Amino acid sequence: MSKALSWRPVQALCLTQILSWGSLYYAFGILQQPIAREMGWHAGALMGAFSLGLLLTGVSTFGAGLLLRRWSGRKLMTSGSLLAGVCLAALGSCQQLWQFYAVWAVAGIAMGAVLYETAFAVLARIYDADYKRAVTLVTLAGGLASTVFWPLTEALVTAVGWRECLGIYALLQWTVCAPLHRFVLPPDPTPSPGSAVANWRQETRGLVRRIEFRWLAISFMLHAVVFSALSVHLVPLLQARGLSFREATWMAALAGPVQVLGRALEFRFGEQWPIARTGNAALCLVVGGLLLFWWPMAPALALGLAVGLYGASNGVMTIVRGVSIRERFGAEQYAAASGALMGPAIICRAAGPLLASLLASYGDGYFAVVAGLTAIAGISWLTYRRGMDAV
Repeated sequence: MSKALSWRPVQALCLTQILSWGSLYYAFGILQQPIAREMGWHAGALMGAFSLGLLLTGVSTFGAGLLLRRWSGRKLMTSGSLLAGVCLAALGSCQQLWQFYAVWAVAGIAMGAVLYETAFAVLARIYDADYKRAVTLVTLAGGLASTVFWPLTEALVTAVGWRECLGIYALLQWTVCAPLHRFVLPPDPTPSPGSAVANWRQETRGLVRRIEFRWLAISFMLHAVVFSALSVHLVPLLQARGLSFREATWMAALAGPVQVLGRALEFRFGEQWPIARTGNAALCLVVGGLLLFWWPMAPALALGLAVGLYGASNGVMTIVRGVSIRERFGAEQYAAASGALMGPAIICRAAGPLLASLLASYGDGYFAVVAGLTAIAGISWLTYRRGMDAV
């Protein structure tokens, strides 16, 4: 990034990704219990509303590719932040469970407009040789969202209550995220609305027909299922290996900082590695973590290492997704390719908690299924890379 001004979009997205991931995604883990206590709603019903939001985030990612053709990324992310603020304020006003579900459905659409996938598409249009570095910096910042918002949310709930906490987060979207998206992100050249839909459909169909696209989609989808399932089941897995609830909770919390550490190492040394090698390393890390989790009598040190491998792999794989899409399909096709690839992956991520709950009673059979999905994801990635190397 040769010019000082060229850092401004990265700096803006670093801050807005922390605020958006923190308020729309991570805060729910802390807010769930006080909401359930006050409203008398079952925790499972609340998780269902959140899962619905994640599902619609995946669905809306398909449409984000089209909107990026008709609008600029600046308009899309600004609108998404304004809508996210409305949803956060509305969540704090819900009196009925159906209202909670309805608001989360709309919040899922807002998340599709402001989280990583759209941010990566915006960066793909701004940067060329520096794209990987820009993505790494944004994901490095985004990885701090849980570290910031878990204690912040707990402090706000204790001080002012969960409804007021959501109101504060709505103000952050309106007064920080939306202005940064509107005034810092550069405008994009926009094609004529009449041809945008037809071009987007034609381009998406052409991408889906390509064999390398299909291998990449399978890898991303299965990877999303595995990490989502592990995330929701991490504390019970550690308890099943002999840790107390408190010990398991603290050990699981290591995943966030290690995720950031993995991205920081990628930022420091990634320029020397092609993205193919980075993806291979990320998959090897999660396999190593699964083997340690599978160890019936694993000591606490080994379990901590397993959590670290899981967190580092998840952090690095986020960079691999963004960079590999642009590397293969270019800046012009990035929005369409990202929507067609990451939409199904995000939907699969929403299905991960359900899969984890279904497999929880099968003991080590859980690991057999997760390991099998991981193996297929790895084979798909290697097949995709072999095809790339042959081009």
